[in-house]
Amino acid sequence: MHTAKPFLVLASLLNMLKPGGSAWIYIYGSGGLYWQVIATFRRLFSSLSTDFLLARLLARDLPTGRVAEIIEDWKTPHLRAYSYEDFSTVLQGLEYTVKRLMRGREYDTSE
Repeated sequence: MHTAKPFLVLASLLNMLKPGGSAWIYIYGSGGLYWQVIATFRRLFSSLSTDFLLARLLARDLPTGRVAEIIEDWKTPHLRAYSYEDFSTVLQGLEYTVKRLMRGREYDTSE
């Protein structure tokens, strides 16, 4: 999600698995209002420095983890979200089986 060539990185990681091994891969799911809002913020804040935005967020006394997540969503150079269908098609093309977990986990602050 955060690299220039995510599927090349994914293929490299999966090649490190033992035969029959498993990997848990957390990705941002596409669609929905959340990603539309994030795309809008990314456009609006593209000319503002990370330091400027960070200072404003910290002034609001937000928890550090929340500030980090917001800055990541707004300013990371590569931010991608994938549909289940697109991501599973890529993994199946690499000859891996996909098991989808529905909804977020308790550590998922967006959930």
